[in-house]
Amino acid sequence: KTPLGSVGTAPLMSLIFAQGCPMDEMKKLKGGCPCACSVSDKSDKPKVPGFCPKAMRAFSMLEPVGDADSKYNFFVNRVADLSGATPDFDDNIYKAVTKAAADGEVENKLAAVGFELYDSTPVAIDLYAKSEALKLSVREMAVMGATIAADGVNTTTGNEVFDGAIAQNVTGFMAAESPHKMRMPFLVVAG
Repeated sequence: KTPLGSVGTAPLMSLIFAQGCPMDEMKKLKGGCPCACSVSDKSDKPKVPGFCPKAMRAFSMLEPVGDADSKYNFFVNRVADLSGATPDFDDNIYKAVTKAAADGEVENKLAAVGFELYDSTPVAIDLYAKSEALKLSVREMAVMGATIAADGVNTTTGNEVFDGAIAQNVTGFMAAESPHKMRMPFLVVAG
């Protein structure tokens, strides 16, 4: 099995869209207007090597605010529902990411630039670290992608994971956040 890494953004965004996240909040998550026009403020993005501040912000957006355990359980359950399998948790990865966050003073770097989060910074960093420690097989990741493509219906179980009305938002976000150096080829290949 392999760590979810940035693939974990898809289940996270499906949760955020299911909460009915308003467009103003999405603009903050993206760092500006999601249409990539010139209305953008990249100045608030801290430089934290090995960490994704926008992913931490997204985790902080999950409700209920202040309840890290519920947020984590919602996320793990969404990954399991999308993939048809409960993800493995790699404690060594979690410890390494947590140590790197402390050693790299991630909390201080976020605060130094006034990076806006919707929950406490330690909660957002911990949720991010836990998400990095989740592992799925390639097949399970493929099922997750197929479930999103099938408007939120798991293709192996037939269960509805999320309302199909938000599927285009999730896939649109995935396309917009594809690997930056590959954005154009990725969009052409992905259709």
